[in-house]
Amino acid sequence: MCGRFAIDGKVNEAISEYVHAGGKPQDWRPSDWAPNYNVAPTDPSVIIRDRIDDSSGEIRREVDWDAIWDFRPPWLKTPAPQINARIENLTSSNLWKKAFIGRRAIVPMLGYYEWKTIAGKKQPYFIHSDADFLSAAGIYVPVESGDGWEVRFAIITREARDASGEIHDRMPAFLTRESWDTWLAPDDLSDPADALEMLKASSEQVATSITAYPVGMAINNVRARPEWDDPDLLEPVDLDTPSR
Repeated sequence: MCGRFAIDGKVNEAISEYVHAGGKPQDWRPSDWAPNYNVAPTDPSVIIRDRIDDSSGEIRREVDWDAIWDFRPPWLKTPAPQINARIENLTSSNLWKKAFIGRRAIVPMLGYYEWKTIAGKKQPYFIHSDADFLSAAGIYVPVESGDGWEVRFAIITREARDASGEIHDRMPAFLTRESWDTWLAPDDLSDPADALEMLKASSEQVATSITAYPVGMAINNVRARPEWDDPDLLEPVDLDTPSR
């Protein structure tokens, strides 16, 4: 699974490549946006999506800076956050199928966290790529909220084919740069099986560049998270010495 991930200013570089926008990204991102090295379920985060403009009919690539990490259609009754969509269930689950067919997104991240029990303690590991950022495949749902709308998303997961396989049996399904446009296309999928094969192949390719290292126990403090914007959360630790 993917229950926590990290994102920082490198999202600027990512979004520049995703949307090919002019100017400096920091000039058009929200002024109050801040890095989050410990994004948790129900937190806001950034997603990229394509949509068809109602007036012009043109495809527009958009950035949702405050999409909520909890895929929650209005009819869903369970209170548990829906953060991961298993790739095996995308075409069969009533929860995921409609979004997989027509509402796909990219969730940019530096990497994500998984835990391994060592000597009775849950030791966090940061799993990342040699690249500056990773493009996780996601799906989203727009939900009416108060006077407007909010976007809610889930990250697609698959069986682990990367370094996380030694730590956890699931991993996000990642996209290669070459697969971005195909994945984000706003038209309904004509052949979901082809899309699944593309996603599986893409994620296996990205997985070859992914590695993991242990980080400090501060990541485990999801409730207080006093250091959520502290890049030191990503610093590797020596497991032979006491963790901070």
